[in-house]
Order: sequence, then structure tokens, then C-alpha cells
Amino acid sequence: MNIACVAFAFGTPSDTVSNQRIARMSCQINIPSYPGIYTQMDVDIKDLQTAGYRTRMVVTYTPERPGYPPPTLRIARGAVDWAMANRVTTLYIACAYPHLWRCKRDMRLAIQERKANIEIKICPEARYQKGWFCKDCTQPRANNKLSWYTREIIIMFMPVWLYKKIAS
Repeated sequence: MNIACVAFAFGTPSDTVSNQRIARMSCQINIPSYPGIYTQMDVDIKDLQTAGYRTRMVVTYTPERPGYPPPTLRIARGAVDWAMANRVTTLYIACAYPHLWRCKRDMRLAIQERKANIEIKICPEARYQKGWFCKDCTQPRANNKLSWYTREIIIMFMPVWLYKKIAS
């Protein structure tokens, strides 16, 4: 069994409390150093590595343009492609609790699209419900509950075919 992790940011930039928490969460999983973690630029695992935290962990970043964080589904698809290329059979999701339902759904969609045989597990800390919304977050939808859940309700009830088109 080859185990790895996909870490989804919660807002921007990488030094917000929530993204630092996600980075630590992804490094706490008992996974081999290779293939390691698939993530995005706002989950800065290199800072943790510099501090001596799981220094041998291999980190692969999803392609993105600075200032334009990729949609959750695009990260999920990239993670599944990366996992398949590295023969990963179990992927842990590291994310903020408010983002968890969509991370799980998008990972399942990506696995289904790619016809991959990958089991999804959730990092235990992702189930903690408090402390995710940060005032230092520069992404307005992720710095308060009202903005986040207003958007999430729309995404939740959006037809999957439309969501796939928008989030690609």
C-alpha cells in the first residue's frame, strides 16, 4: 500500500493560521517520504521543512499562477493524476473543516473521472470545526463564515456538470 497526502489551502496567503495548520496537518500523517504530499502554493510545507519538521518529505505543488489559486476540483484532478503516476493507493485529505465536504466530493469526482483505484481518508484534524476563519486571510470568501457558506451553498446545489465546467 502506497500512502500519500493531498493538502488543500483555505484562503490566502500561506502564512495565515489556517494554511499553517493545514501544512502541519499534512506532515503529521504517518506516510513515507515518497511520494509525499501534493498541494498548492498557499500550503507552505517548505517552511516546516526548514524548521526541521519531516525534513525528508517530498512535496509536489500543483501548477498555478501566483495570485490565482486553483479551484478545488483542479487540485483534486492533479492529485489523482500524481497519485496514479506514483502508484498511490491511499490518499489522505488535509484541509479546513468548512472545505472538507467539497474536498471529499471533488476527490471522488476526480477518482471517478480517471477510473482510479484510490482510497480516500481524512486527516483527523480536518474534522475539528473551530478556528478556520482568519482575519489575516486576503481571500474574502475564506475570512468569515457568512461569505464562505453563502458561496458553498451555491456550489453544493449547483449541478455537477456545471460545477465541472466552472471549476476546470
